[in-house]
Amino acid sequence: MGSGWNVGLGAMRRWQGLVAVLAMLCAAPSFATVITYQATQVGGTTWRYDYSVDNDSLDTPVEEFTLFFGLDQYANLSALSAPEGWDGFIAQPDPLLPDDGFIDVLALNSGVLPGQGLSGFSIIFDWLLEGTPGAQRFDIIEPLSFTVIESGFTTLATTASVPEPSSLALFGAALLGFGMFRRRRERLEIGVHA
Repeated sequence: MGSGWNVGLGAMRRWQGLVAVLAMLCAAPSFATVITYQATQVGGTTWRYDYSVDNDSLDTPVEEFTLFFGLDQYANLSALSAPEGWDGFIAQPDPLLPDDGFIDVLALNSGVLPGQGLSGFSIIFDWLLEGTPGAQRFDIIEPLSFTVIESGFTTLATTASVPEPSSLALFGAALLGFGMFRRRRERLEIGVHA
């Protein structure tokens, strides 16, 4: 009887460990606002980025955001276009300060409501490094208090929409497979000992 109790405690401890791992996965940070970019090489070192802003789960509209362009990476920021009802401002990277460049875009109306997205933001710039430019840091700003609500990095927009399983779903599938394997093994062990 004592050995059965010990096996039960060992199994309980393993399940507690699995539950703890699952809780950590669920508590992983996620961004409420996603800003994606599409990169197009205009010619030589000149690039155009077209942005989309998706307010996935932020409980307030996105009314202002700022995209940052590294001092030693970007130059000649220009040709900002924005959808109707939005206004933008460009500040060049400045080696005399020294400070990064940025574009700040402000909604003149309701902004990007929760659960919605908006595209049509674009900028042209010169890339000063080798290879292809990448992601920029961004801030989502509350325009009345100038408080940063959220910060993150832009992500490259994908052309093919292939859904990827979430880490939680993969973890659940692994648990299910582990449980089925263990149950089968226990049944085989009972058959050998009988």
